[in-house]
Amino acid sequence: MSGILREFEQIQQEQSSGSSGAPLSRILQEFEQIQREQREANACTERREWWERRSRLDLRMQSLIQSLDSEVLGCWRGLLLPQDPGNCPLDEQELSQLLQELQECGWESPNPALLQTLLAALSPADLRSLAVSVCPARPLLQILGF
Repeated sequence: MSGILREFEQIQQEQSSGSSGAPLSRILQEFEQIQREQREANACTERREWWERRSRLDLRMQSLIQSLDSEVLGCWRGLLLPQDPGNCPLDEQELSQLLQELQECGWESPNPALLQTLLAALSPADLRSLAVSVCPARPLLQILGF
């Protein structure tokens, strides 16, 4: 098991050191490599070695999913999560004010349903990030309650 932990630490160090290339491209390359190694592991006949390989691949897959979540999807990952669209953190008046602010920031025709779905799925940190990136010059943070 110590070999598995060393490999996991190595993966974390490689990620923190920042490898070159676009995040999605790097993630897809890693996914292809994991699949190749999985096919090789499936051919392994020794039970212990198979489990060790499988455990290492599982750790790499976990790391890959976390990278995909944080580096590629970011605040948009909420659109992929099952959420109740009626669970919008803003009431009708706040939503109306936010839509007006977005139009003043240049969003020509914001879709209220899409905005409600996005807001319902985001964490507070993602909401802050989205508000600042959408319109840094306007007080969207106040509307969102930050």
